Amino acid sequence: MNKKLKQCTECKKDVIYYKNKLCLSCFKKLNPEKFLIKKSVSKHKSPPKTTIKKTPLKKSQKAISKFSQKQIGRQKQYQKLRLELLEKFPICTICNKNPATEIHHARGRGLFLLEHLIPTCRPCHLWCHQNVEEATKLGYIISRIKN
Repeated sequence: MNKKLKQCTECKKDVIYYKNKLCLSCFKKLNPEKFLIKKSVSKHKSPPKTTIKKTPLKKSQKAISKFSQKQIGRQKQYQKLRLELLEKFPICTICNKNPATEIHHARGRGLFLLEHLIPTCRPCHLWCHQNVEEATKLGYIISRIKN
């Protein structure tokens, strides 16, 4: 579809008419209000927000626990062991300066073998995890993979 070029009545250029024998740029200059961007106003109301009703538990139902009884028992056992170890070794075993406030698991969490639990201060504990190669050489981190 080929349109023939015609002369704009305003700027006298050979163009394809936009409206009223004017090119697009001249039409914009003469009618700027038609090119303003208007914010669209929705005629429809937004749907009401649905709320979820919590049904109360029946007497025979119990709420689901975050931890199993087995895990709760392990946590109690670990906390007891942790406190005993911190009382026995009140000074950080890495720097021998600061009070020990945390337990570093040299071989990761799992079995609570005393030989793999190291009482440390917070800065030394962070150092162990940030400098894994050096901490491994010094024996503060032990690989779980058997060689």
